[in-house]
Amino acid sequence: MAKQTDIQISICGSAGDGTIAVGDIFKRAMARAGYRVIAFDHYPAEIRGFGKCISRTRISTNQVYSMKSYSDVLVSLNDLHAIPHVGEVRDYGAIIYDSAPMSAVAEGAHISGHLMPGHLPYALPIRELSELATGANRSRNIVALGFIAGLYQLPQQAFHQAIAAKFETKAPAVADTALAAFDSGFKSGSSTYKFDDVQIDHSRARKNGGEVRMMTGNGAIAHGCLEAGIETFFGYPITPATGIMERLAVEMPRRGGRLVQTEDEIAAISATIGAGYAGARAATATSGPGLALMAEMLGLGVMAEVPAVVFVSQRGGPSTGMPTKTEQSDLNLAVWGGHGDARRIVLAPTNVEGCRRCAARAFEMAEKFQVPVIVLIDLYLSNRYETVFLQGEDNFLPKNWQRVGSSSPGDNYRRYELTADGLSPRCVPGEAGGIHTATGLEHDEYGHPNDNPDVHSLMSKKRHEKL
Repeated sequence: MAKQTDIQISICGSAGDGTIAVGDIFKRAMARAGYRVIAFDHYPAEIRGFGKCISRTRISTNQVYSMKSYSDVLVSLNDLHAIPHVGEVRDYGAIIYDSAPMSAVAEGAHISGHLMPGHLPYALPIRELSELATGANRSRNIVALGFIAGLYQLPQQAFHQAIAAKFETKAPAVADTALAAFDSGFKSGSSTYKFDDVQIDHSRARKNGGEVRMMTGNGAIAHGCLEAGIETFFGYPITPATGIMERLAVEMPRRGGRLVQTEDEIAAISATIGAGYAGARAATATSGPGLALMAEMLGLGVMAEVPAVVFVSQRGGPSTGMPTKTEQSDLNLAVWGGHGDARRIVLAPTNVEGCRRCAARAFEMAEKFQVPVIVLIDLYLSNRYETVFLQGEDNFLPKNWQRVGSSSPGDNYRRYELTADGLSPRCVPGEAGGIHTATGLEHDEYGHPNDNPDVHSLMSKKRHEKL
């Protein structure tokens, strides 16, 4: 019986080596070939010029839910950065590196001197092959990718398609150069004797029905928002949640939606609460520092019973902390953050597909229970790629608040009516019969400010029991 495929390949280099770019090509090619893919990229906080980059990709014939704790294959584009990760390669796993600079580096600085018993090395003249194929050494990353594909007999056409898609917005010569570099590495890999025990079974790659997409958690959240019919988004850029706003900025105008980049997080949540009060499906996105700033306005959303959706991607803290590193330390802030006894809904998806579904369901729950809903993820899930198989759009519920009816202004409309389930009839500004007071002060059933202890007790109970 053929063994199922489940391997993890790590590509390690320096900023500027094209590590993340080649990892992106690899994961998309394997998704095209029918495999389940999970991938995560590690990169420095600095914009350009130095620092370690690692692209890790796990491919499997079955659904998997996390990265492995070890790698089956390590590719070094920069030995200085790759050497600390040699110990992550399992016994009889492969380490691929450039043989050319062996005589031109300081003693102990070449990865070949750090291999452990059980590691199986492939010394490849990566720089030389790049120069022969393209006339320059800038395509070392693509040569290494081609070697992997050739060594493990991966479908060459899938990689050609992924490379063409990667550079489709560039001049044709760019894609041609990349294809030449890939084919050079592929030829070398195909003619190399494979002596490690890494197996990729091509016969068991699944051809799933429906559309196959590579999505990050941020991308899946944006997709779920669009499926749910989001109408307004207000955001302020912050790592690692910015990708949600970037994606929606492209897609929402095409669908008649509105997206505004505000001056800060307080303005973003204030505008989101205001849009929700006006009847729009509205959302914002932030990280821990931004959520801390939003606490007071979230309290207003609870008190005034206004639907709003907040996507929070956690990162290392406190303060500025570690913007490009993951951490799950904002749960208490998400659930209890803010003054007063203000309950809210917090959803926490566990994978990329879950991000899509939770994003869409969050709007329904916010409107049904008339309360802010937080969707809590972390940097790892925000930036992790997974194959998502779309079998058709889900049927998300329409806006489902209770309408006031045909009563005229001045009728006895109680916006915060005490009901058996705690859910009061909601209207939006301008509806006939819907005149009421909306305030952050404690209030009676009509919305009139009232600090009577009995009223406060009844209204607090109402806000609690509806959840």
